[in-house]
Amino acid sequence: MTLRIGLAGCGWISKFHLEGWRAIPNVEVVATCDLDLARARSLASQYEVPWVGDDVARMLDECELDILDIATNPDSHRSLAIMATEHRVNTLCQKPVALTLADAKAMISAAEKNNVVLYVNEMMRFCPWFQHTRRLMKKNVLGQVGFARFFSRTASFIKAGPTKKIRFGRRDYLKKTSRAIILDDAIHYLDVIRFLFGNPKSVYAVTEHVSPFLSGEDVATILLRYEGMTSVIEESWSTYGPARIGFEIEGLKGAILFSHGRALEYYSAQGSSIGRRYEYPGSWDEQRPAIFAEVFRDFLKVIRSGKHRTEQARDNLETLRLALAAYQSVEAKEEVKL
Repeated sequence: MTLRIGLAGCGWISKFHLEGWRAIPNVEVVATCDLDLARARSLASQYEVPWVGDDVARMLDECELDILDIATNPDSHRSLAIMATEHRVNTLCQKPVALTLADAKAMISAAEKNNVVLYVNEMMRFCPWFQHTRRLMKKNVLGQVGFARFFSRTASFIKAGPTKKIRFGRRDYLKKTSRAIILDDAIHYLDVIRFLFGNPKSVYAVTEHVSPFLSGEDVATILLRYEGMTSVIEESWSTYGPARIGFEIEGLKGAILFSHGRALEYYSAQGSSIGRRYEYPGSWDEQRPAIFAEVFRDFLKVIRSGKHRTEQARDNLETLRLALAAYQSVEAKEEVKL
């Protein structure tokens, strides 16, 4: 049976959703919807989607959907997800699942009440470099981990380069929100850190506001404490020079280093030579559809099993809790125990 999918939100990220769905058999995106009807029509034309509209309620009423894929701004997630679950439609929701824990819990409760799946589209742990890292760690090639650092520093919200363009100008909602880089970007690394190391015992965060084009923070440093281990996230959207993206994990038996989406290297304690190396060809945007497809396959497994319909969403609730605790730490200027 082919599952029918409706896409809510036709902004920049939506094309990667549609490319991801195209890679999976027995599913079909049959409807696109956006408050900007012209944008929805443009996307539908490009991907040959038959139904187009600007009202999600009408899409749910008219299109006999099995899945609603929510790719809208976070402030609409609660209302759209609850609407979908009340139509008995399984729901995939872009991260962050909501802006508050209360909203996220309400979405989970609605899905459970109506016996449908709620799944958060948090893609980062499905990246091949994090999957490889987890497999290496399960083999205990690092031994006891003592330190991990994840970093992403880009010129995303400052005028840079020959054209002096703002690279993230395509995401206008970020210019208006008071909570920016932690909830939109660092939350990816918070989820990956939970995926690799479990839940931390405390969080301490500091932020800066550099870009004149944003209302919220565009630089953040987050310190996560574990028993015997510290993990650091360093994020910036206002850093000149080439983008610096990667991570390093240090253990008693070796270290894992990853640089700019291209190569993962494992160094053993035996010496400085590379013990193992993985290559990831293509740009981040070229890899993104395949990573989304992996997320979607996992989501479909839950639908087809008929079990654990909100288990993944409940797990992701802990990632949202971490992000909100980071903001609490910023405001209180102190470590927050978890």
